[in-house]
Amino acid sequence: MTVAQPIARVLERVAVVRWLDRATGGVFLALGLRLALDRR
Repeated sequence: MTVAQPIARVLERVAVVRWLDRATGGVFLALGLRLALDRR
């Protein structure tokens, strides 16, 4: 696949993986806080 090759190269970079990990962690943290603070 010609489209997947450039994406795979980008995802091999350590800085990109760290950024994605932080972004994903932030999303999960925000969702957890939202659930914890929900008063239903």
